[in-house]
Amino acid sequence: MEKTKVAVIGGFLGSGKTTLILNIAKNLIKKGKSVGIVTNDQGSDLIDARFLKDNGLDVVSVKGKCFCCFFDELASKLDQFKKKKAVDVLLLEPVGSAINLVATIFKPFVNNKSVMLQSFNEGFALSPLVVLADPKRVKHLMLSDSNSEYSTPISYLFSKQLEEADLILINKKDTIRDNEQRELVEFLKRKYKNTSVKCISAIQNEYVEEITHLIINGTFVSKAGIDVDYNKFKSIEASLGWLNSNAFVRYDQDVDVNSLMDEYMKTVKKELVISGCHIAHMKCYAIADDDFYKASITSNDDEISINSEMTLKHDAFNIIINARIISSPDVLKHIFENNLKIIFHPQSVNTESFSPKYPKPDHCD
Repeated sequence: MEKTKVAVIGGFLGSGKTTLILNIAKNLIKKGKSVGIVTNDQGSDLIDARFLKDNGLDVVSVKGKCFCCFFDELASKLDQFKKKKAVDVLLLEPVGSAINLVATIFKPFVNNKSVMLQSFNEGFALSPLVVLADPKRVKHLMLSDSNSEYSTPISYLFSKQLEEADLILINKKDTIRDNEQRELVEFLKRKYKNTSVKCISAIQNEYVEEITHLIINGTFVSKAGIDVDYNKFKSIEASLGWLNSNAFVRYDQDVDVNSLMDEYMKTVKKELVISGCHIAHMKCYAIADDDFYKASITSNDDEISINSEMTLKHDAFNIIINARIISSPDVLKHIFENNLKIIFHPQSVNTESFSPKYPKPDHCD
């Protein structure tokens, strides 16, 4: 029996991991491969997991901590797939602020640190680490490298993610010119020597065949881990407010959900900026039966990106919101919940808003 390939697709918040994973999974299934997906979030209600499930994929989630600090829980999900059914490929999507994945996930697996999996190497094989990057963040990293005044806490996390990658994919190439693509690729190749760098557009399904080939045929080669200042990591994580909210809405007649969601996204963004908050990533998902609206934004200066709109009007629908923003959790909860109530008058609203706990990896090899 062939080993199950385990592929980690990392990248900062809003880099397009979920879109790429969806396209990879579809391509693998087209090739006759069975696929399982493990998503990850600090909270309890993740849009990405819901979105992938709604596309007919087999998804389980690690909730409450990042993979890098919850290795044993991650290992239990792999064991769950192993016992439930044999899968050819497992795609793992870490939380967008996760770093040091080689030391906290890859090496513990290779070194058989998971008791429940017994010998990981007998049943599984790791593919090279793939990390996605938003071109706007790469441009900002270029600026911060040349002028420390541009350096931000997020720059540190982003740089550390890229530092340990086997393959860096600059996503959203459709949003930048050809000369900018070349400039960003050359910069990353200079900064992270011996690392492959490519420009792709996940939303246009580009380079998926090549990534699929890498996942199936590539092998993770053990290497030295990166140097991480966990006190600095802690302070950065503490500055990020995490918000997950869900609401149920019902009206007496069908309404244009797209217009209401657009209004909500624009209003919340405006209030966040006025309040001095800094958006790292904000996603909104409205769903009614098989019809859905999905939109996101990755910074205060970003335009709202609408990934999908509803094709029909509806009188009842669910809303799910995930936000990762430099702000206090209380401010976030007030802005997001208050506007939900004003714009939608929902039947019910449930919100969790918090700052992540101090990162303490189960293993750090």
